[in-house]
Amino acid sequence: MYQYLNIFGKEISIVIVMYALGGLFSLLNFYLKRERYNYSKLRALLYALFFISIGMVELKAMGLIRSGVMSLISGGEYIPDASVRIYGTVIFQPIVAYLISIFSGDKFRKVIDSFTAETYMYFAFGKLACHLNGCCHGFPFENGVHSIVYGGKVFPVQLCETISAVFVVAVIVVLANKRFKLRTGSLFPIGTILYSVGRFIWEYFRYYDVEWEKNVLLGMNFWQICCVISIISSIIWLIALYKNPKYEYCSFEADPEALGTKLETKYYNRKKQKENDKRKTAKNTKQKIKK
Repeated sequence: MYQYLNIFGKEISIVIVMYALGGLFSLLNFYLKRERYNYSKLRALLYALFFISIGMVELKAMGLIRSGVMSLISGGEYIPDASVRIYGTVIFQPIVAYLISIFSGDKFRKVIDSFTAETYMYFAFGKLACHLNGCCHGFPFENGVHSIVYGGKVFPVQLCETISAVFVVAVIVVLANKRFKLRTGSLFPIGTILYSVGRFIWEYFRYYDVEWEKNVLLGMNFWQICCVISIISSIIWLIALYKNPKYEYCSFEADPEALGTKLETKYYNRKKQKENDKRKTAKNTKQKIKK
């Protein structure tokens, strides 16, 4: 395990490094595919930066929720640290995408679809960070990997979850191809179902030394309950999406009356005006030189 990296003489947490790399890869991938979703360069860059930044807030919010739930069901006997929890993105991403769609003028289904692959790409880096850091490890396993936190060999559950996240990204990238003719808005619930099924299974390989963590309801732990809720919600999402004829088509044109669109138009108009003024100045300068 590598909890820290020495960069230019300074020790930096491997978690910070991996999340930074995940954010960078997600940003680049989103920016490069912007034309598929009819995003301008500016809009694609701002979207990517916003979703990556708000992602850390979502993770922290999920940590607080988990801590509160554990405290509640244990009667205050067990209050875990409210550290960042990656599942927060699954829960809060649609809400954030909806709010952004109102401001920007882009359709919600378009926005949530466009960032689905990057969401789970970020998950892969996050889970790899956990594996390298040694936290949230698997049960004791003599043929496993060494965990600094546990102090022995454990089942590499975080590495397995990393592979699962990569698999989800691969499926989403394939399904995003137009030849599959999925309705816009399908990718996020499909990705959520795939990830949640895998996460539910891998939870059986996790190691919890506190009884409150092992059994919250019907033999399921907190994260397995989240998985079940997410899977059911995603199935309902998909049924509603394909049952209603009005969702068959989704415009990729932003609403010109939305505040975000107006600000973007104003920005590009000013940029164009500056370029025109620059060309006029250069032309006048040349004419003066000739005279």
